[in-house]
Amino acid sequence: MSGVHIWAKAVMAGAAVMVLAACQSPPVIQQQDAAGSVAGPGPRRMALDLPTPWGGELRCGTQGCRLVAVEHEPSTVVLHQVGPGRGVARLLDRQKVAYHPDSAVWLADDLVAAAVEESTSLDIFRVQGERLVPVEQIKLGFAPRDLIVVRAGDGRYQLLATPYKGTGVAWVDYAPAHTGPDRVQVTTRSWCQTPWHPVPVSRAPGAPAGGLAVACLDGQEVSFLPHTDLRGAPRTLLKVPSTSRIVPRQARPS
Repeated sequence: MSGVHIWAKAVMAGAAVMVLAACQSPPVIQQQDAAGSVAGPGPRRMALDLPTPWGGELRCGTQGCRLVAVEHEPSTVVLHQVGPGRGVARLLDRQKVAYHPDSAVWLADDLVAAAVEESTSLDIFRVQGERLVPVEQIKLGFAPRDLIVVRAGDGRYQLLATPYKGTGVAWVDYAPAHTGPDRVQVTTRSWCQTPWHPVPVSRAPGAPAGGLAVACLDGQEVSFLPHTDLRGAPRTLLKVPSTSRIVPRQARPS
């Protein structure tokens, strides 16, 4: 393919990177410039009190920079204030959820969603001041591993949840300000075996407008959906031979 490669491994770059470490060491945030170099003088990293983090997202908005994350084994969703000074991070709130939350994302400056295994749900929280206030639970029918925001605008959110195990994924159309039947709509689809860590890509073979790539952990493949047909059937970009020791756990564009 020309111009872009999709690898079955992780590559991280950008203005701010959160590194989710194993339980032996605390997660760190590295401040980087646009070229990917660690920015300026002062501390290159800050350690956070965040045991067994499985997912999270840093967002800078009206309240400064805040990190929402899940603590997998303690089964909590946490909110940290990052900055404004270098090397400064402060725990704001920690909320208990059902067993084994796996990922968390920002929907807006004051709205957060977390994927929780045991409750087979997306748990929604409103950020009020320095608190995470539970709002509602959106049932999916399977234990979710990953959650990403595919589209957002005018108070409406299109979310994609993929499973910890199995083939079922859920498209969630969520309009929290609405009161009618279109407030929450969940549509399930069947993908490859154990699709983990879906990621947007700007283009792919036969799809110049891009779409979503996903590593299929147990299906031994990397699959793709074009933006023009996100709710259709994925097609295979790469099939890993059964004799290979490679396990496609996470796909990222170069």
